[in-house]
Amino acid sequence: MKSKNTPVDSPLADAHCHLQDPAFAPDLEDALRDARLAGVRVLVINGTRPEDWPRVRELASAHLELVPCFGLHPWFAGEAPPGWLDALRGFLDGTPSGVGEAGLDARRGTAGQGAVFREQLALARERELPLMVHCVGAWGELLALLRKDGAPRPGFLLHAYGGSAEAVPTLAGLGAFFSFAARDLQDIRPRTRRALLAVPPDRLLLETDGPGPRTRGGPADVRAALTLAAALRGEDRSALARTLWENTERLLGTLLRSPRSS
Repeated sequence: MKSKNTPVDSPLADAHCHLQDPAFAPDLEDALRDARLAGVRVLVINGTRPEDWPRVRELASAHLELVPCFGLHPWFAGEAPPGWLDALRGFLDGTPSGVGEAGLDARRGTAGQGAVFREQLALARERELPLMVHCVGAWGELLALLRKDGAPRPGFLLHAYGGSAEAVPTLAGLGAFFSFAARDLQDIRPRTRRALLAVPPDRLLLETDGPGPRTRGGPADVRAALTLAAALRGEDRSALARTLWENTERLLGTLLRSPRSS
């Protein structure tokens, strides 16, 4: 098996991060440099509320390796200002982008989250854009909404997947990709291990979800996550890297090639 310091042939992608977070501001250029040195060529940067959408757009305009997504995170669904949906449409109109981070989180109480999520699901479906989904403790409700409304044509990413292995086939059949965070592969729990092994090769992605209190570093950590995922799945690291890049291209499509608007 290759060591984690051995280059891989295929480029890597951080399928979900939050580089717009002020915590990254002092070290942003260093983090992007380290990511490039680690072979990470695409970073999907996710907006969480109207206040941070301009920063997401600014960063994506300045750094072509960043793929922007604009969305209203379930934690902030109850604080959505009037006109948020029209504002979201405006950001999607002005910048080649995906939708998200959107979803459901039972830890914060799902009252009102479902309606906000469905609006964003509808936008992604109508515009045929990838959707970045946050789901914690609300898998039954998420499944019901996806079955009722339908998924966007490119599919949707279940970031930092925390659902069961048993749910993987059903979710994959609805168009899901499954991303596992580098932090969760470091000290992997049995439930996460079973889920990682259950994901079909053509539906797997990796991420950092950084920055955050449990995130050890920046997007360069995807390289270490690749080594861990390959070992856990019993796959060759270079072969898995090629598969992950193919999955990135399938989910993001033309967003990987579109010029960024300023």
